[in-house]
Amino acid sequence: MSFHKLAFWTFTTVLLYLAYNNDVGFEANSKRGVLAAMLFIAMIGSLKPSDPFGDKYGAIFRIQFWLSATFIAILVFLSFQNEKDGRYLMSLGDDRLGKPVTKDMHTYDDNCEFEWINIVDNLDHYYWSHVINWLLATFLVRDFWFLNFWSVLDEIIELSWQHKLPHFRECWWDHVLLDVLLSNTVAIIIGMIIIKKFKFEQYSWFAKDTFTNPKKFEAVLIVIIVIIGNFLNNFFLMNELWVPPKCWMVVYRLLIWFMLGHSAFRELHNSITDKNQPYQLRYLTYFTIAIETLISIKFLPDCGNLQNEDTPIYVWLPWLIVGVVSFLWWIKLQLIQSQKQIQPNSRETTSKQEKSRKEKKKD
Repeated sequence: MSFHKLAFWTFTTVLLYLAYNNDVGFEANSKRGVLAAMLFIAMIGSLKPSDPFGDKYGAIFRIQFWLSATFIAILVFLSFQNEKDGRYLMSLGDDRLGKPVTKDMHTYDDNCEFEWINIVDNLDHYYWSHVINWLLATFLVRDFWFLNFWSVLDEIIELSWQHKLPHFRECWWDHVLLDVLLSNTVAIIIGMIIIKKFKFEQYSWFAKDTFTNPKKFEAVLIVIIVIIGNFLNNFFLMNELWVPPKCWMVVYRLLIWFMLGHSAFRELHNSITDKNQPYQLRYLTYFTIAIETLISIKFLPDCGNLQNEDTPIYVWLPWLIVGVVSFLWWIKLQLIQSQKQIQPNSRETTSKQEKSRKEKKKD
């Protein structure tokens, strides 16, 4: 691991630890939060700059990058507050905030009769946000099969966390019909048509060598982890920070994530074939997931529409098995790659030794 990578992970670990254990009063918390945000910006500067799209979109990329950095710096400052002051600070951006989120929010399993009136009733703002979100997601991933896998994965996540987040409770036909078929798949098809029409580069996350190429398999695992983290943090942050679903801040966060993810996914895809590809955007994405998760955990007291129920074994056990198997398979691929790198060197050394012996015999 290079010095810059080691410094990044050390900084991230120390900052998360200090932020989680910090609560010495609003004034002191704010001073420490400002200092941490400044150190975060300095940390970004220590990473080698990355421009995965080249000079053609240089100006647009830099605007996206610093908007994302500003958003993350705000999160860093917020992470040093306690839950009470954090929610108060949120209300400074919108006076409708700072009020407890109602615990009797509308859920989508109130009436699961497969009737037209029930289907139409669920065609609310969440349906249209699904369509827009997946249209944008298409430009991030740019792989039709991976996008459809992601679409199904989101529904599995909802089923896995509905005991904690009541808002995830849906009827079977809502999961299958409204979410997957009529919103996600439609948006994905439209997005891929646009990508092909304007001849944007398409990515290939799922290929024949995905499970044999260590770099590609690692990249897919990273994308899946980022997807899961981003999806869950969106809903947990809304509850922890008392942000109602229709607030403009939810849209702002999604746009920031789109801008950051658009560049980070391209950088990650480039890294599969280019070992010298800078990692600034990927590490910025990892840091964002980490700081959002920290806030979601730290601000749990007196949060919004969240249930404190134990996770059933039929939920956590399959996730644990998949996680362990994926990790072990990644280790196996890394070991195989290491052996392949050692063997050619050994052969080359042996051939040099034999050549040297022959020259000595001639002498």
